[in-house]
Amino acid sequence: MRDRYQALDHVELRATRNAPTASAGATLRGHEFHYSEADAAGDARFAFDVERGTGIDGEHDGLIEHRTLGTYAHVHPESGAFDAFLDGL
Repeated sequence: MRDRYQALDHVELRATRNAPTASAGATLRGHEFHYSEADAAGDARFAFDVERGTGIDGEHDGLIEHRTLGTYAHVHPESGAFDAFLDGL
């Protein structure tokens, strides 16, 4: 945790693989705001490339393991993420 924002911006993410909230190639839009920094392991698998925003490491967001996804992005309902998630249940 940091004393200042590490990110405060609108985000655009492109899914690099199928994830609980998006199919590979899909774009998600939303926003991010966080005080924390994440130090992802070298073998971490990411679900998204960051096209706008900061994400976890400046280039990627959405740590994924099996059917679990951890992301800094708060996606907009119109991005289709909620529908994708519900369809995958």
